[in-house]
Amino acid sequence: MQFKFIQVVAAIITLMLLAVTPVAAETSMVRDIWIEGHDYAAVLEENLRVDNARDSDLAGTHYKGHFPEDPDSWVRVSRMDSGWEGLAYVFGRMHAIGDAPRASRVTSFSTSQLEAPQCGLDHLHGRTFITPQSLTGRAMAQAVSASYDTLCANKVDGACLMLELELAFDQQFQDRFPGDFQGRAGAILNMVEGFYADQFGIVFDTLSLTFTGPGTFDSTTDAGTLLDDVTARRGSRILPFLESERSIFHLISGRDFAGFTAGLAWVGTVCFSQGYASGITNAYNSNATTAVVIAHEIGHNLGASHDSPDNGCDEGVNIMSPYVVSSATQFSQCSDDAITNRISQLNSVEQCFNFPADAGLTAVSGNPSEVQAQSSFQAHFDIAYRRAAEPADGLVVAGAIGDQEGRLLGVSVGGAACTLLGTDAYDCGEIQARTGLQLSVHAVAGDRPTFSLLQNVSLASNSGDVKDIRPINDSILTEIAVTDNESGTTGDPDDAEPTSGTPEATGSDSGGGGGGSISWWWLVVAAFAASLRCQGGVGQPVRVIGLPGWRN
Repeated sequence: MQFKFIQVVAAIITLMLLAVTPVAAETSMVRDIWIEGHDYAAVLEENLRVDNARDSDLAGTHYKGHFPEDPDSWVRVSRMDSGWEGLAYVFGRMHAIGDAPRASRVTSFSTSQLEAPQCGLDHLHGRTFITPQSLTGRAMAQAVSASYDTLCANKVDGACLMLELELAFDQQFQDRFPGDFQGRAGAILNMVEGFYADQFGIVFDTLSLTFTGPGTFDSTTDAGTLLDDVTARRGSRILPFLESERSIFHLISGRDFAGFTAGLAWVGTVCFSQGYASGITNAYNSNATTAVVIAHEIGHNLGASHDSPDNGCDEGVNIMSPYVVSSATQFSQCSDDAITNRISQLNSVEQCFNFPADAGLTAVSGNPSEVQAQSSFQAHFDIAYRRAAEPADGLVVAGAIGDQEGRLLGVSVGGAACTLLGTDAYDCGEIQARTGLQLSVHAVAGDRPTFSLLQNVSLASNSGDVKDIRPINDSILTEIAVTDNESGTTGDPDDAEPTSGTPEATGSDSGGGGGGSISWWWLVVAAFAASLRCQGGVGQPVRVIGLPGWRN
């Protein structure tokens, strides 16, 4: 019951924020990046999974994207106060991105120029593998068990699985980078996800991202002792900021580990309880280097061992090399096989992974751009729905018009009538999640200069395991110009023909404008009614904690 209530509150706040603030934000762009003497146009979209990481206060704006010139390319870049930073993989090579905040163009430098961690940084092999039977959890009812190939047969925006991940950045990390530790955390998370999204179609469902206070973990600089401490504390459930005992948890520390160790993690422990699905990383001045180390350690949790001549994969080339290779672009075939095989062996994938889906609204071409005051009109919107391995249980659609800007006559989805909440809001309830649905709105314009219509669609998931991977297209704000009614007709559906054209319709990723105020009361009512039908998994819960915590 508490979970449902949190979802209701989150939905209400979301719709109210969309109405109170302009729907505009710079969520997508084309940015020139200068690489080895050539200017490449990167198509970027804001990575809301990083920006909306739970319980975090991240600085900067974080983007994901690609270069149209290279279909195999990927870009993970962050815009922070200190400038642009990130990684770009293009034409088979990895490049680090960096430039001043107001530079005319973003430039790159070879990853070979990155700070090179000293001495090979061999891992402590005593922590490389554990398989005690006591750590194997019981399968849940109706558990999802399938091979990686089956789970990833269908993708949404290149993603087929969402790994439940929790991160903590210790006090030493905050002390080491006092001016920008929040921005660094977001940039690191964005880059790490890039490696997994590109090769495996795995993106992160970041359950928590925490900046811990002093004394949360042992102050030791011995990596083995610290990993044991993290494992014990997590297994004892005394870390209140963690959301799940089966997620992968990773601690990023600002301390310098003894023995030149870059990081440490248990191998093959994804989905294990009792704290063993954990790892630690020593942060470096280069966020790109730190990201490579974290990707390596999470690879251990997912079942990958070190590349070596013994398994036929050369060390010093790819991410799972036993020593840090800052220029690594991917996981070796040995690592790829190990990770996909480990996922295929899981009895209950949903215990530590979620499944991506997408619901969105787009205006149909030919909707009116201008109508006469007190005249009726119709507008139509396509409801997009995509899913990977698991379907959503339903779609929830609701909307409202601006205060005194007109009245609704009727709303339907796929020919089925929705419920009108007074004359300026509607609720379509929970409808079947399927493709080919169209939303139709029949309304009468008021006497104000603009008719504004704010609408939202969200996924319903009874288990909470199906998540909307692209919330950027969930909401749409349509603004239609209203002209004087010279004929004096009023509100009959056949009284006036609206001007056909393209109205000003904006999703949550594009610019909005004026057009009158929104009726706050009906927005709340509409959101509340819609959310009562949404059983979970449609958004990030709203909560406060005590401690200061994808293939494109």
